[in-house]
Amino acid sequence: MNQAKAFGSFVLRYEATFRTSAYLQWGKSKKSLGAVLLLNPGSANPDEQDPDLNARLKASGAAMGRIRTDAVMEQLIRLIEKIHNDRPVIEGRFRIYHLFNLQETNAERAVNAFERLADSRKIIVTESLVTPRELQAHPWILLGWGINHRRSWRHLREIKDLWRQQIEASGVPKFGKMNKNGDYYPPCPQVVSERPIMLDELFNQYNRVIKPLLPAEKPIRLKNYTLLRWNRKPGREARAILRDNRTGLQCLFTPGSAQDLIWFHADLAGDPSLSDWEPFHDRSFDHLSSIAFGEEKE
Repeated sequence: MNQAKAFGSFVLRYEATFRTSAYLQWGKSKKSLGAVLLLNPGSANPDEQDPDLNARLKASGAAMGRIRTDAVMEQLIRLIEKIHNDRPVIEGRFRIYHLFNLQETNAERAVNAFERLADSRKIIVTESLVTPRELQAHPWILLGWGINHRRSWRHLREIKDLWRQQIEASGVPKFGKMNKNGDYYPPCPQVVSERPIMLDELFNQYNRVIKPLLPAEKPIRLKNYTLLRWNRKPGREARAILRDNRTGLQCLFTPGSAQDLIWFHADLAGDPSLSDWEPFHDRSFDHLSSIAFGEEKE
């Protein structure tokens, strides 16, 4: 199964970092796999694949790029992969929304800061809100903004109500573990041992509430092998990164040497040293003997 990558957009305002958008990506497809609405961005930081994101952010006040997944994202990845566990390869994008965009790991500090910024009119409460039309691009949305509640958090209460209205107007199926006050538990509990329990609960709820509402997908017959990248050289000089779709393993492939292949769990196609190799746009084959490279990548 291909690995998820995380991307985010950031801006600096009032000596604080705001993550204005984020998503998890499997493969290259932009088709939505779903969405989630959380309280605020947590601890996901720039990834080693994009080491100068922080430098760009400090220099210009805005930047976007690859980010390292945090515990919440890892839990969401597990949920998506559990939902699609009948597919050898996942292709699509999972969007992460927030009630507000201020990045802070502690929920109470985050809300207090949000309330202060909104009281002073430095930020607009509805900055994170999206239209019903945008929400309709998703097959479903998971709600998990947390259950912390204070009477003084009036701006938080306002944005929750506005998000509820947009979701209802969109008609997009929603689910999540709700408490008696109408709030939703986060999908990733702070106690590590409780995370598998929450994962199973959300998965079961998805199967019970969401899956029956979705159109049945036609089964995809994926061929045995997929070419991911090649060195753009024909004939005997050709080298390519090949994925075994039955196991998800990758190898360095040379035509005519199928018996000498060494398979790896690593994402060889994503290695920076192969960045100049040409993507093969996921061309697939059933038999290694049918793979050859000519002037036209054949």
